[in-house]
Amino acid sequence: MQSSTSSAMAAQPEAILEWLQKEMGYRPAGPYTGSNRAGVGPSADAIRKVCRGNMIQVWNFLLQRVKSEKTVETIRRNIIVHGSGDGNGNGNGKGKEGGKRREKERGKIEALQEREAAEKEVERLRQILRRQRKELKAKMLEVSKEEAERKRMLDDRSNLRISR
Repeated sequence: MQSSTSSAMAAQPEAILEWLQKEMGYRPAGPYTGSNRAGVGPSADAIRKVCRGNMIQVWNFLLQRVKSEKTVETIRRNIIVHGSGDGNGNGNGKGKEGGKRREKERGKIEALQEREAAEKEVERLRQILRRQRKELKAKMLEVSKEEAERKRMLDDRSNLRISR
């Protein structure tokens, strides 16, 4: 069976260690924890013992689908900002159950609805800003007219004094 040989290749102890450290943020215990094995993480041999037999499929699942909270949050933000796309790294989508597909579509729809709501809010705020700019320009024009009128009145008064 070809899938079992390809899955055996993916769940290598080195790949598991790399996933633990890079994706899940695993850090070995530091020198001040009080344990005898301070600063030493599990070895590749120790991980090799738990990734054989039926556990190969479990580790493959974990390596491919389990992401850290930070990665998940980044993905969600990207979906909201850029819209949903088909290249989400979950395989080719063949052989999935209808429920999973519907849930995925529902997630896409929700993301698009959030995006549309955000776009509407942006447009509403832009209209408010345009209206406020217009009001500010009108107020500035009114103030400049008042200042011009005051200046004209002061000039008239000074001209009257000079002519007398």
